Amino acid sequence: MPAKPTAENILKNYSFDEILDLAKEKARTSANEKLAEAMRHLSALSEAIDGEQRFPTASAKKPTKIGRPKRVIDKRSKNALPLGAMILEVLGSEPMGIESILLGLKKRRWKSASKNPRGLLNSELKRQTDKGSIRKTERGMYVKV
Repeated sequence: MPAKPTAENILKNYSFDEILDLAKEKARTSANEKLAEAMRHLSALSEAIDGEQRFPTASAKKPTKIGRPKRVIDKRSKNALPLGAMILEVLGSEPMGIESILLGLKKRRWKSASKNPRGLLNSELKRQTDKGSIRKTERGMYVKV
């Protein structure tokens, strides 16, 4: 095992940023090891209690990267319709509520990356009523024109 360098040699040979990066890496490695150990203990306890492993082992997880979020690329297929066109397909001559419109859209495999798809649907319905494509018959009820 090589001898530890003295603090004086470390400060002489390495920049502050390099020392800081090494300390961060050491802390990250230590935290990951502690997490893996905790997950193993939780898994063993879970198996002992009900014979079922609830917690995945830490070795199965990939280490998480911290940094800027990547831009989301539009994953719609080339044949996918815009939301407005899909709403017009779902709506009929009978008034429909938001829930039934959402259900019809989901049957047509509409997926939203939004955390609030209902709000997205409401704003699109407002846009369509302003455009004149659909008409609002009463509160929360829409019909195709």
